[in-house]
Amino acid sequence: MVTAPPTAAAELARFALGLEPHDLPNELKELTRLRLLDSLGLVLAAWDFPPAAVVRGVVERKGGAPEARLPVAGALPASSSALVLGTLVHARDFDDTLLGSLLHLSSVVVPTVLAVGSATGASGEQALVAAAAAGEVGARLGDAVGRGFHLRGFHATGVLGPLFASTAASRLYALDDASAVSAFGLAGSMGAGLLEFLSDGSSAKRLHPGRAAEGGVLAAELAREGFGGPASILEGPRGVLESYLGERLDVERLTAGLGTRWLSLAGAFKLYPCAHVLHPYITEALVLRQDTLSPAVRLRATLPELEVSLFANAEPENEYQRRASLPFVLAAAWLDGVVDSRTFEGAPPPERLALARLVEVEVGAPRLEVELHDGRRLSATVEPDPAEDRAAAVIEKFERNAATRLDDATVARLRDAILGLEEHPLAHVIELTRSEGRSHGAR
Repeated sequence: MVTAPPTAAAELARFALGLEPHDLPNELKELTRLRLLDSLGLVLAAWDFPPAAVVRGVVERKGGAPEARLPVAGALPASSSALVLGTLVHARDFDDTLLGSLLHLSSVVVPTVLAVGSATGASGEQALVAAAAAGEVGARLGDAVGRGFHLRGFHATGVLGPLFASTAASRLYALDDASAVSAFGLAGSMGAGLLEFLSDGSSAKRLHPGRAAEGGVLAAELAREGFGGPASILEGPRGVLESYLGERLDVERLTAGLGTRWLSLAGAFKLYPCAHVLHPYITEALVLRQDTLSPAVRLRATLPELEVSLFANAEPENEYQRRASLPFVLAAAWLDGVVDSRTFEGAPPPERLALARLVEVEVGAPRLEVELHDGRRLSATVEPDPAEDRAAAVIEKFERNAATRLDDATVARLRDAILGLEEHPLAHVIELTRSEGRSHGAR
């Protein structure tokens, strides 16, 4: 009798459920702590941010069993908590990205871990390993598809997110291998997310990571009760890749080096609250700006065809369109010398909008050119985001974001608790976010 080879879902489940703390390289442990740190800072900063607050308010009014304690306040069913937290992390478009696939890992993984970890009383170490396992599964799914979802108008995070969210939830719920495979199969039917929000700048994309986290938690909860899902959800003829992209999954590529080669190490943090593709151009504009006091009369940016189709809007009409507009962020960088949350929230000054209309965006190798009022021309090749001092930059970003709700002493305690995650129960971290201390700059 010939035994059928295990499905891709079975191999991923076996990896995720069997992972031990000592299996994780120190670099990945550090990166996972930083992802949790970054994400919790974003939750705190977005708690009252209108689009995220709408989702939070709707879900809280629905109520349900108080299984998972939220940061700041309240308790909800685990799946509802994941929905709220995923939306909060992604609300300001400030969460990390896998640049090869444009997949957002932390806005799906961290909310799932916080929600299910709170519901199950997880230790900090259990939360860390679950987050690392799910992040690696997500990174491998992203590597398998590249930017294929975006080319077809789908948001990869919304489509693939439930799959790797189910990995974290299955581990924290202590499912067996068969149940985790069922959860993975169910999660494949819970993915959704379209890029049409780019047409009018509406808030749909903010919901995608939250719905993905919610779907992954729900899939694990159903599988725990014996509800089955297709084991061939990835490589099957009506599975995720065939149905969305018309492609067959390269299972060997997906699983090669699983447990020894860590694709999730490639994630990049955001230092500007806008589409990640725009970041290197912002950085280069700020560098070029240092060399002159002369106003710019024209800017020209070249970048790959997909990016041009998504990010070339020179007349963004609202806050979310501005976060996805290369002309707008270049104009802001050149005129203001800084790009932060204030760049996108509130009415932009007329001179910024005027300069944005003068930015030319064309297909080509990544490059930025600036023509100055005095006739000089500056240019530079646009390089990927630098990796140096990553930890220091993420910690500084967390402290700024957390200080919008917490006083300085509590921010420091929360930072130290996350960076020493394995030494505490996860509940300790969550409780620190619920401190009544508030910074003077809190909104």
